[in-house]
Amino acid sequence: MSNVLVILGSLNQAELSASTQVATAFLEAYTAKNPEATVETIDATEVHDVALTKNIISGNIGEYEQDVLSQRMALLEKFKAADLVVIATPMFNFGLPGQVKEVLDTFAVAGETFKYLDAPDADGNVSVGLSEGKKLVLIEAMGGFNAGVKDVAFAQVELLFNFLGVDDISYIPVQGTAVPGMEETAQRIAEAKDLAATL
Repeated sequence: MSNVLVILGSLNQAELSASTQVATAFLEAYTAKNPEATVETIDATEVHDVALTKNIISGNIGEYEQDVLSQRMALLEKFKAADLVVIATPMFNFGLPGQVKEVLDTFAVAGETFKYLDAPDADGNVSVGLSEGKKLVLIEAMGGFNAGVKDVAFAQVELLFNFLGVDDISYIPVQGTAVPGMEETAQRIAEAKDLAATL
């Protein structure tokens, strides 16, 4: 059985969100091919109060801090259970929306999804990812044409998930969503369906 974790980052309604539309097409094609798959969705725009605080770091744990830690652990467990992670998000100022970044930050926990080594390995690495075998699909909508060196969001996602041990990453940029006549949503829906057939 395949466990799919979907992280949505758009503030728009689904029918107005290019990233959500492409993700929906991908999931429909993926689940048609893999009917035994389970799909769990996290709407990052509805996740609140999961950021670490000074009290948490210092060990001063009250009711609020315990709630934050419980929510973080719940998100971490969803990631650990996933075989395939699908992130569908807009680009905000060349990077990830803050709420998406906060959700992704809950996945990076020493001893759970990566560990530090007692000494550097032969390549000089001081840590190793513990999340091998997972696959990741990043669907990212942007108003202009900023895929490539301007896309800090893709760099953030790739670096973080490589650090966690995930190196099977597929990227579908949906460009031109704010440019009349140049929006790529239809093309990327077709690309997403083709990708789903290969995973």
